[in-house]
Amino acid sequence: MKVIGYTYDADHHCESCMLDYARKVPTSDYAGGWGKPDFDDEYYHDSPGILNLARLVENEIIRDSEGNAIHPVFDTEEWYANDIYEGNKTATLGCSDCGTILDTWESDE
Repeated sequence: MKVIGYTYDADHHCESCMLDYARKVPTSDYAGGWGKPDFDDEYYHDSPGILNLARLVENEIIRDSEGNAIHPVFDTEEWYANDIYEGNKTATLGCSDCGTILDTWESDE
C-alpha cells in the first residue's frame, strides 16, 4: 500500500499541498494551551522548536477547517470520479489545490 494523497476539507490533496495547509494551521489550534506543544519533543519534533508536520498529521493532531482529521488516501482505495459517469474510459484523481494527478483509473471494458 502506498499513500497517493490526503483528504481534508472534503477534497483530495497531494502531499505538498497538505503540508502547505498544515503549516498554516496556528499551533495554538492543536497545541493545547499557551501555544507550546504539550507532546513528547523527541516524537513530534525534528529538532528543538521544529515540529514534524507529517508526524502530527499521521497522529491526527492537525485538523482541517471542519475539525476532522487529515487522512491519507492509499493506492488500494476506491475513489469517485464524474469522468466515468460521463462515458469516459479513464478517470483521474487530482489535487484540488494544484491539479497534480494523484491516481488514474482505466476501464476494462
